[in-house]
Amino acid sequence: MKYLIMIVSFLGGAATAVISTMLLYNSLRKLSDLKRPVTAAALGYALRIGLCGACFLAAALAGGINALASAAAGFFIARVMAVRYYARAMERNDH
Repeated sequence: MKYLIMIVSFLGGAATAVISTMLLYNSLRKLSDLKRPVTAAALGYALRIGLCGACFLAAALAGGINALASAAAGFFIARVMAVRYYARAMERNDH
């Protein structure tokens, strides 16, 4: 059961990173078209922070420090891959 919690925490952290990066990418693309870009940026930031906080809180409550570390590892690994993916997508759209 302990290892299952670790695996689920890792996958939850990875999913959180992908969703957070996707939200950031989409909000940056649409930011210049909005009437109130500062408000939209602040709300997007609050949404991403809330999502990450909920993920890490759930991992910490479910499995303690080990599950929290597993979620953080999944988050950072997936975040690197998602940033690379969206950076390439931005380069393709710019040229």
